Amino acid sequence: MAALLDRGLVFLLSILLINVEQVDYLIVCLLLVAIISICINVYFDNELAVKISSVVFIVLGICVPKFACFAPLMIYECGRKKVKIMIPFHGFVGIAWSLIFYTDKIQLIQGGKITIFMIIAYVLGVRSAISDRKDRMIHKLQDDRSYLRQNSKQKQDELLRRQDFEIHAATLAERNRIAREIHDHVGHMISRAILQLGAVMTINKEDKLKEPLSSLKDSLDTAMNNIRESVHDIKDEALDLEYMIKDVLKTYEGLDIQLDYDMNKYASKELKYCFVAVIKEALTNTVKHSDATKVQIVVREHPALYQLLIEDNGSLVSSDKNDKTGIGLDNMRERVSAFNGNMLISREQGFKIFISIPKEN
Repeated sequence: MAALLDRGLVFLLSILLINVEQVDYLIVCLLLVAIISICINVYFDNELAVKISSVVFIVLGICVPKFACFAPLMIYECGRKKVKIMIPFHGFVGIAWSLIFYTDKIQLIQGGKITIFMIIAYVLGVRSAISDRKDRMIHKLQDDRSYLRQNSKQKQDELLRRQDFEIHAATLAERNRIAREIHDHVGHMISRAILQLGAVMTINKEDKLKEPLSSLKDSLDTAMNNIRESVHDIKDEALDLEYMIKDVLKTYEGLDIQLDYDMNKYASKELKYCFVAVIKEALTNTVKHSDATKVQIVVREHPALYQLLIEDNGSLVSSDKNDKTGIGLDNMRERVSAFNGNMLISREQGFKIFISIPKEN
């Protein structure tokens, strides 16, 4: 905006240099050419546009003396874009115009005006260049600060997600430990108590103790069943599919693996084990038989089905991948068929395995 105002000021100064009593078609043409030149420099705003405009102005100033009054306008552009080589030519044309076109009485005054206006234009151009440089530096600093802020926020979010994942993983490990402790200690103690009670009931000869012992055995059996169900529930809940998949991916460090996971935690443990086994089998085949460097794994839940997509960028495939009866692929099909699911294979632009399993299973 400041540069546009400076151009307008220099343009008005140039018009003052024309000093004509009446406006003719030549003056109108000169004004139109000057305005077009301003528009071109505003639009392109580069050094090449200034050089081309300077050459045109110098030629027109030589051919049409009145056009030399717009020398300050081009000197402003040269000062703004640091095209110093053109400034002496514009100055020469402008001063020469005053000596040729005007009468002897006003030559000195007109030459002085042109000189002063060109100096003013050059100072404005240099000032505009400095202002533009400062604006660019400010914008760069603002962009850098915005980038650093955004990058810092992304890293912070990533750290929070990783922290949440680690906490969740530690929670699952602790649940597994508790379930194992209950099963190994409390469960075994109650099992031993049931066996001992059975032995006591076998050798018991007292009729009045049969009913209390039987009631006690029923209570112990009920407690044992409750413990088994609780342990199974804890283990099922501790089977986090995302954690299981990421744990598998750690063993394939040579591949660039991207995981897109969007699935709730309420899927059955059988389905979770199925997905993990298929992913492990597919990655093993990729490492052994393919030249792939990247693998994308998508685990997604839809209202009516679960989907699993495994895709690599390999161009070489093994006989096991090409052979529809390969052992690895047969194992995958069997696992998917157990859930009444479908498995599709594509060999275009890499190797893809697409699995869909209905939720009703």
